Amino acid sequence: MRWVVVVSLSLLAVVVEVPRAEAQDPYSCLEELEEAELDARLAMVDQRLQDHKLGARLWWYGWQAFFGGVVGYQIFEYARSEPGTTQRWTSVIGMVGASLATVQMWIFPLTAAYSPQRYRRMPTSTRAEREAKLRYGLESIETAATRETLARGPGAHALPILWSATWATTLSLKFDDPGRIAFLIVGGFVITQGRIWTGPQRAIGDWDQVRWSVCEHRYGRGPRRRGEQGEPDLDDLDQLEPPMAARPRGPQAHFSVMGAGAQLFVTF
Repeated sequence: MRWVVVVSLSLLAVVVEVPRAEAQDPYSCLEELEEAELDARLAMVDQRLQDHKLGARLWWYGWQAFFGGVVGYQIFEYARSEPGTTQRWTSVIGMVGASLATVQMWIFPLTAAYSPQRYRRMPTSTRAEREAKLRYGLESIETAATRETLARGPGAHALPILWSATWATTLSLKFDDPGRIAFLIVGGFVITQGRIWTGPQRAIGDWDQVRWSVCEHRYGRGPRRRGEQGEPDLDDLDQLEPPMAARPRGPQAHFSVMGAGAQLFVTF
């Protein structure tokens, strides 16, 4: 056992000490950017955030409204049910489940839904303010990508299955009302899976592209075309990205606690 622990710690130290590829670290070159380059990247990040905003907000507010309606319906069902009946139990379980889902959305807000407006409101009068704004925009896209990845991870599916299995067993042993029990369990599971699979995923691709575009001037990929006003063409930032297969993977770890569980997401 002691040998296993030592080996594990040694392997962990090796992983932690591996340098992160510069191509994957868009924060490392912000001070090196010329004014025109900095402005171009600010515009690129703004475009990414704005393109993602509508879909993210529709999902975010739509599901909150839906769960609010479920809570209201279950309160109504609870009020007209008799104590100790299947209807009373299923109403409480449904109400608690929908409430927990809503609270989870409040505690871990969807970054892509609120960050675009915050980004646009940030000041840009000085060089330091523009760098801070670009850093916030990059962090917003990275956070959104991480949460969108975790939102479809194993933990997002595991706890709803456990919740459904637990209450299906409990109610089946306590009551002889298979129709109502099946409606609660299957309906809740379908709703949970619907929220998971309709969740936004666009930030994942945006982050993969943006983190390669910000510091592209370091890698000598040829001169960029210039627009009519002498500014870098934003389309070139995408065109200069290396192919996916050629991209090195630096070790990254993200931990997130979500309503569906806690997950550790590691990439290499």
